[in-house]
Amino acid sequence: VFSETVFSVSDMKGVEEALGRKKTSVLALGCSSEKGNSVVRLLIEFVDKWHQFRLPELVSVAEVFGIKWHVHTDCFNQNEDVHLIADVFEGDLELVKKVAQRALLVKHISILYSHGTSWESCLTDHVDEATLNGYKDLSFKLEFSARGRRTSNKQEKIEMILDALKLEGDIVMETPNCTHLCIEDYGINRAGAPVTQQEKMKWRREMQKQREEKHKTDLLKTESSDTNITVQRKRVSHKPRKTFCAKCKEMKMACDYHKALKEEKKKAAQQQKKEDTNKHQQQKALESATTTPSALNKDLKKAFAYVPPKKPIRVFLAILVAFSKRGELINKFDLKKRNMIGNTSMDAELSLIQANMSKARDGTLVLDPFCGTASLLVPCAFFGSHVLGGDIAFQVIHGIGRTSRANQECKERGPKENIWSNFEQYGISSKLVDVLVADTAMPSWVDGEIFDAIVSDPPYGIREPARKIGTAKEAKLETAADSSSLEERFPQSEEYDLGSIFSDLVLFAAHRLVVGGRLTFWIPEVLEHGLEIPTHPCLQVVSSCQQLLTSRIARRLITMEKSRSPQDGDKVLCELPKDWNVRSHVFINNG
Repeated sequence: VFSETVFSVSDMKGVEEALGRKKTSVLALGCSSEKGNSVVRLLIEFVDKWHQFRLPELVSVAEVFGIKWHVHTDCFNQNEDVHLIADVFEGDLELVKKVAQRALLVKHISILYSHGTSWESCLTDHVDEATLNGYKDLSFKLEFSARGRRTSNKQEKIEMILDALKLEGDIVMETPNCTHLCIEDYGINRAGAPVTQQEKMKWRREMQKQREEKHKTDLLKTESSDTNITVQRKRVSHKPRKTFCAKCKEMKMACDYHKALKEEKKKAAQQQKKEDTNKHQQQKALESATTTPSALNKDLKKAFAYVPPKKPIRVFLAILVAFSKRGELINKFDLKKRNMIGNTSMDAELSLIQANMSKARDGTLVLDPFCGTASLLVPCAFFGSHVLGGDIAFQVIHGIGRTSRANQECKERGPKENIWSNFEQYGISSKLVDVLVADTAMPSWVDGEIFDAIVSDPPYGIREPARKIGTAKEAKLETAADSSSLEERFPQSEEYDLGSIFSDLVLFAAHRLVVGGRLTFWIPEVLEHGLEIPTHPCLQVVSSCQQLLTSRIARRLITMEKSRSPQDGDKVLCELPKDWNVRSHVFINNG
């Protein structure tokens, strides 16, 4: 994927034309010369997880801040690489800093001035002096990082870097003017081992099938061998064959013959018990071997033992622009610290990623029609959006009923276990417009393009049931006597089939989103059958990112963007069947 090709400033003319931006004059990162109209090469380092989510999230956050850049995806493997190269105007570096601090799947963004396949080529042949000259006089420090193994011989590398770059600034470890990042990439296992989570799941499924077949054949062999077993007992070398001898009757005690006979029966019983125990343990071990993930993980490590190379396959030298606030944000929105949670509250990291995919920002209105405890609306409000929510579960909306937290003396929700307190906890209560009891099958919102984004995680019918207003029973006419109690009644509900949920959601977004608005939602997927995403002529699929849940099922974060207003005759395409579900693939007894 990566070669010795060097991207230098000399080939930036085409990039400037592609960016199509007006020339500006901005001072960036302490540089004393005006370089706002020049193009800067950036190095973006991602976290080594959520591989399908990383690039779509980065592009979405860049669009939020209005950055136009040229991304070199030709030398970036989505499932293996963590380093991405992009070009941007130097006047946008302050905005790039904001992107780095907001994106959840970025470690850092830095200005790249040299890279190669070894330290020698990186320090001698590929150094961009035009970029480096603006930082030679500034105080600095060196930071080393490596992927695939630990950095070795650090002192020798420091001396080699200082001699080659000839940095004239002072070395300041606490508050330097610039930080030089020295990055080594030793790669990952490229010897045929499953790399992505999806490949690992596929390998485990194949191994499990092989073990189940082997388990069946072993049981058949054991059963066939048990029928042919003949227990051979040792012959006792005593001549008397009588049941009781005269000596036993006279002495009223067992003779040597009877003692030997009793001992023989005892040994035979112990031997039979031992054989039964060994057979049971062998059968139990075979059964656990086919289902225990730890056993499969051990086989995975044995089958694909990987020894990293002694020398790095890629080396980067860059000047830090900004580190990510990933850890700080995940810790802040941790569900364990939140006032109110539910059975299906979205994980803090994934909810923040979905808010970025939805391009939540100041001056926008975001709706969650299946809001639950508002776990998706909280990060949207944190990023500046005003939020609205609806859910058919009135107990959750009003903060009453049984709590979802374990190990509590009181099983009922406390005074702070409500949606309002979640927003108040993070100081964003002013961003909450309202949450109301509403049925998505019968929308309560006015007609028109009013929402800038719709975020959703509909119930799959596994941990929480999917319901809508209605009843399968025949409607009864209300008498005058019954009409007085209608105000205190709640409407009956019936099952909301999974296929209709997503078709209704896509159709609702096509009519209620503004042009350019985004719909992001999670949809379950059965790995064996694949998935057809319901779409609409007004909506374009921007990304489809898969998260594996088990060896059988997964779920995808679908991001759609509205390209035009709906017209007469537009309808949902690839509509899911009403009997479509994933519950039968999770539970053995789906009664």
